[in-house]
Amino acid sequence: ASLLGVLILSFVVTVIMVPMAKFHAPFKFFLDMLLSLNCAEALAQMVTLLVSNYIVGIVALAGLFGFFMLLMGFMLVPSEFPVWLRWAYNVPFHTYTWRSFMYIEFSGPENVFESEEFPTGMDVLRAYEIDNVNYGRDMGVLVAYSVIIHMICVTIIIVNRKRLRRMDDVVD
Repeated sequence: ASLLGVLILSFVVTVIMVPMAKFHAPFKFFLDMLLSLNCAEALAQMVTLLVSNYIVGIVALAGLFGFFMLLMGFMLVPSEFPVWLRWAYNVPFHTYTWRSFMYIEFSGPENVFESEEFPTGMDVLRAYEIDNVNYGRDMGVLVAYSVIIHMICVTIIIVNRKRLRRMDDVVD
């Protein structure tokens, strides 16, 4: 049921955003949005399985997503990360989603701007250190990310059920 909701939401966002923002590749935008929302949904599910209070879950998820946004390469490009933190650039799913969105929109030769700092779209991508993105690989990473998180969720459910059964056996 959640995949259907993610599919519908991705479709609605694509139908609204693509014509309004004049995006270049509607299907790629839709696929990126679909996989990104699926990863977000999987993480939300995992957090709700780990905490006992709804409000604590919302706070934890907001903190996690906020931390991920700091590491995705928008506010600080990967080369500006401290050496001990460079590995963290690859952890958030936001990294793969954001750089794929950026690459789709700025990589074409038609992206020329009246700017001294960024005369072409490739200059924008170079500034963010995402000028060599492999869209297909990034989408594959998002699929794998979602599958792994969902497998962790299944593991959490199984462990919790076994723990509850043991507690029931002790009570009986």
